Amino acid sequence: MVAGGAQALISFGLAGGLVPGLPAGSVIIAESVCIDDALYSADANLAALFGGFTFHRVFSPADAITDPAGKASAAARTGAHAVDLESGAVARTGLPFAVIRAICDPADRALPTAALAGVDSTGGIALGPLLRALLASPGQIPALIGLGFESAAAHRGLARVCSTFQKRRAGASR
Repeated sequence: MVAGGAQALISFGLAGGLVPGLPAGSVIIAESVCIDDALYSADANLAALFGGFTFHRVFSPADAITDPAGKASAAARTGAHAVDLESGAVARTGLPFAVIRAICDPADRALPTAALAGVDSTGGIALGPLLRALLASPGQIPALIGLGFESAAAHRGLARVCSTFQKRRAGASR
């Protein structure tokens, strides 16, 4: 997208919660992204299009953080409130950016291994690996169903942000 002439980027999607108090469906519009020891500031003008900053930081590690202890450790180390794997790449481009993320798995929720096995390289569902993971460990099914409900709440949160954006955009074009 950068090579194609993009002048700003938006990291939009789901995130894991790192701190208590962010239930599934909570939407954050991050002020900054932490990658390793570097901190990248999001663009206030872009964030304003979606309702403005919610005074949160997103951590973007190389690998998923899947358990409550790992989430608490990441929060303490980085000061971040949420975690995703994509926002770091957006921040590193050097272009103005915004981060809009909805909490899918709160800080106290462990991600079932089937959830990660069941995602392909484009973020879609990889049915074969998902089924293999469930066959290997069927005890994950209740946690996976719970994650499905939390994911639905997160998607509703993102839909609300999109609605806010559309209203602001319609008002600006009058």
